[in-house]
Amino acid sequence: MFNRKIFPFHIPDEVNAAIDAIEQAEKTHDSLLDCYLEEFRTTVHQYQDVPGGFSEEDGEEVLHYYYGRHYNH
Repeated sequence: MFNRKIFPFHIPDEVNAAIDAIEQAEKTHDSLLDCYLEEFRTTVHQYQDVPGGFSEEDGEEVLHYYYGRHYNH
């Protein structure tokens, strides 16, 4: 089951779109879920420590929540 987390910091629109894609892929059991997760990881890294993005620590928290739940079992 997909649980979206509310973070105490701004999430850029592109990162939210990547999260939406992961959510949809999980709900539909899409075989491309790994691709969506990699796209998400790349997008998060693009928005760390840039204007309109978030800090490295905040980005790592987002990654840990959405990406880590698939690969850190």
